[in-house]
Amino acid sequence: MRALAVALAAVALATPLAQSADYLESRRGPDGGVSEPGGRADAALTAWAILALRAVGRDPGRAAREYVRTAAPEDVTQTALRALALDDDALLDRLEAARRP
Repeated sequence: MRALAVALAAVALATPLAQSADYLESRRGPDGGVSEPGGRADAALTAWAILALRAVGRDPGRAAREYVRTAAPEDVTQTALRALALDDDALLDRLEAARRP
């Protein structure tokens, strides 16, 4: 009985995560960018989606990573978000170079 309860609890917790990940994947465009309904793809939103998908054990896909990697960052915060999502040392170096004394 205890094993059944543990299994049911695992399914109950996994289902919302899986549904959320499915939703994020459904918002991905052909270029890999993620957009809100009716909106255009956005690098910051795509970076957040990459982080969320990786957190639940899903591969965000090469196209999403390339979309984030090649989009011009609008500010230091977006560069930091991209560095985190992509685990990219070059972006971390760029942040370090932009650091104020």
